[in-house]
Amino acid sequence: MNPERAKLLIAFLSVAGILAVLLGGVVGCAVAGACTAVMMVIYLKNIAAISNISEDNPKVRTLRGVTVFSAVYMIAAVLFAVAVNKGMFDRLTEKMSPKEFDTAVKLLMAAFLALPMAVYGNTAPKLPFNRFAGLRLPWTVRDEQTWLIAHRILGYLSLPLAILLFVPVRAGMNYEDYAKFWWTGDLLLWIGIPGVVSAVFYWRKFSGR
Repeated sequence: MNPERAKLLIAFLSVAGILAVLLGGVVGCAVAGACTAVMMVIYLKNIAAISNISEDNPKVRTLRGVTVFSAVYMIAAVLFAVAVNKGMFDRLTEKMSPKEFDTAVKLLMAAFLALPMAVYGNTAPKLPFNRFAGLRLPWTVRDEQTWLIAHRILGYLSLPLAILLFVPVRAGMNYEDYAKFWWTGDLLLWIGIPGVVSAVFYWRKFSGR
């Protein structure tokens, strides 16, 4: 398929999926899921052409791996949320004390973020310059050198920050404080540090300083 046509179809399916979600209901979710599935197939089949790299480039495999992981991870997260909403874990949680339940929730939160951190951190430095997968900020998608710097930093930070997620749990931090730490102390650092450093680099490079 022509890469421009593939991009157009992906954009159309993305919008259609969002509109289906906004409509709500079982039908809306089904349509959104179908749009996402078709969009993934189109992207995976045309990933090299869309990313402007040759099919035999080893980075194509990295791109496909990241894309498949992201799709499986999102599906698993949705299925888990549905299971919780349906009360499938109620029997298990009823046997826990309040302290055990609090710890289990925090461990689950830590694992939920640590897994993609570890996976994306390992693959980030290997991702080719593209507009579909990676840390897609206005300045990283405009300059390949800026892209490389941002993703190299992301790779260095990911494993330490993933491990750091479990430290407050072991230390007994309460849920409210841990939720704040999860968002501002770890997730924002993971995205913010490479984002800010690459932005400064981009500004200095193109401002002549």
